[in-house]
Amino acid sequence: MAKNVVFDEDSAARIAAAVKWVEQYSLDETQEPDPDPPPPDTDLIFMVGTFDGSWAKGAYKDVETNNSGTVNVLNLFADVNDDGDSGVNCAIARAGGWYLIAAEC
Repeated sequence: MAKNVVFDEDSAARIAAAVKWVEQYSLDETQEPDPDPPPPDTDLIFMVGTFDGSWAKGAYKDVETNNSGTVNVLNLFADVNDDGDSGVNCAIARAGGWYLIAAEC
């Protein structure tokens, strides 16, 4: 017989945050969501940086930032094609993991 599971308020908040995080992204079936969704009380961080080369949707790439050195960032939204420039400007944000927000085209 199954046992009842009781969640305290903190556990329920973490579960709710994880569910909301998964629901807000429409990922294709070949891409797995980040295993570490942000906890409910995590502050979002926004930075600008640069990267080199093309960047495919669903791929990670190292981005050089002005104040944090190099961070590994996930591109969730669209392919960014290389036009031959090095040091493509971009905007990134951290919410549990780093994500590409925009790139100079």
